[in-house]
Amino acid sequence: MNVNNGVAQSYLLGQLAKADGTEKGFGKEMIERALYVFRDGKAKFGCRTVRLDCKDEPRLMDYYVSCGFKFMRRDEKRNLNQMVMII
Repeated sequence: MNVNNGVAQSYLLGQLAKADGTEKGFGKEMIERALYVFRDGKAKFGCRTVRLDCKDEPRLMDYYVSCGFKFMRRDEKRNLNQMVMII
């Protein structure tokens, strides 16, 4: 992992939210498509981590863990959990 001045470089999976009315599995499909793009970027640019921030709700944490993310730390200022995946 490329760490520079205490900051690890990573892809940010942002603005992903649950929408009522979407078919089951749509969120995981979106994540898989994003990971496909990130893996292509890894081959070109060398970045191997993906990060996301999510609200502090056990259901959300469980969902992202089921997608392969791991809890990294809690951002107390923004009231969010930071999660990471190595690709």
